[in-house]
Amino acid sequence: MVTIMTNLLMQQFVTGLKSRHAEVRSKAARDLYHYVKTELREVSVEELTSFMDEFNHHIFEMVSGSDVNEKKGGILAIGMLDSKYF
Repeated sequence: MVTIMTNLLMQQFVTGLKSRHAEVRSKAARDLYHYVKTELREVSVEELTSFMDEFNHHIFEMVSGSDVNEKKGGILAIGMLDSKYF
């Protein structure tokens, strides 16, 4: 189960990744990578799976939408998460 704190962080990542500004998207992607690499290393497999399942849903929405900036953010997130959290 994703906690309220984790859910707030996830929303911050998603909002940053959807930004019109490339530097904001890049920072959100780096912050996401750092969070997954450090904080999520300490959680149970179930918590990690829950986070990734929910975040993957957000990524799917971003890359499936019509907004170019959201698509770019979704692609950045995929690139940051690809094989980096396992």
